[in-house]
Amino acid sequence: MKTIALSILMFLLIINISHAANDISSGASWYSKGLSEEKRASGMNNKLEQLGEKITEKESREFTEKVNNHYNQALTFYLKGAEEGSAISAWKAAGLGSSGMASQLSDEKIKTLILQAAKGNVIDAQMSFVLDNCNAQYTECKDSKAAVFWLKKATKNGSGVAANILGFLYEHGRLVNKNMAASISCYKLASEEGNKEAQNNINRLLKNKNYPSNNKCE
Repeated sequence: MKTIALSILMFLLIINISHAANDISSGASWYSKGLSEEKRASGMNNKLEQLGEKITEKESREFTEKVNNHYNQALTFYLKGAEEGSAISAWKAAGLGSSGMASQLSDEKIKTLILQAAKGNVIDAQMSFVLDNCNAQYTECKDSKAAVFWLKKATKNGSGVAANILGFLYEHGRLVNKNMAASISCYKLASEEGNKEAQNNINRLLKNKNYPSNNKCE
């Protein structure tokens, strides 16, 4: 089991996908199978684009059908992983099931999968509740409480993007009460996570004034 777990973790690092690092459920093997199928589909799709007019219309249809079969198989594997408790499988299923590359999942099913992924600490899923529900300046959200809740969760999970946004909210008093100490703390945390915009925000705020920092971004 240790060998399998290490192999999966290394593969996730290579493909650079944000996910829950503690997703060690029995659904992890389904997730790995789903990734393999999706990789095959993507590779075949790239080859099809390269061939272009070099193949007949019939060959193109057959090729496309094979690509779609791999994407559908990947979706099946991701859904199985989600059923067995894999948060990252749920997130991948939600994405693939709404992409048009595989069978379309119902809106209700997609929402359920995203929520499962968010609860399983998949940062991208948590951030979807923020980015998909609020306008660009965060002056309006479909569900402000949910946006702030998941933003804080993503920040605790190490998202520099989330921490930077939270710093912005505290600085301007949007969705949360204005709190410059918390704002600076969030910007510092985001900067430590490698977010360059957060460092620019710190430099901007501290250029003419020394704001306190409570070392808490929550």
